[in-house]
Amino acid sequence: MEHCFHTDTIGYILSPLKDLYPDGLRILSLYTGIGGAEVALSRLGLHLKCVVSVETLEVNRKIFKRWWESTRQSGELRQIDDVTKLTLQLLLEFVGEFGGFDLVVGAHLQETCVGYTNFFFEFYRVVTQLNIITSNIH
Repeated sequence: MEHCFHTDTIGYILSPLKDLYPDGLRILSLYTGIGGAEVALSRLGLHLKCVVSVETLEVNRKIFKRWWESTRQSGELRQIDDVTKLTLQLLLEFVGEFGGFDLVVGAHLQETCVGYTNFFFEFYRVVTQLNIITSNIH
């Protein structure tokens, strides 16, 4: 638990989003884990319009999907098992389908986690590509 946040702490940090996005959020979640940010936002009463979740561990994807279904989320959930599959073309498709993303979240990975070094490079790559896509739209 040394590097973990409690969902209530995450909720407190993200709570200003409730007033900024009363109709809900479109989220790109890199290294989702079991969905701490998404759970916190849902507990705040924010509608999750869509979540594109990138998580390498199958057990985490299953836990997150089970939470999504058991809480009867009405938005779209898309799960991807590898961040390298989140190509420029796929990002373009998601932006076209969902109208973009309001929030990009990423896990805090420890050095002992698989893919730790790639996390920073991949996060930067994805956010940079999203910035290019959205700047061309506006």
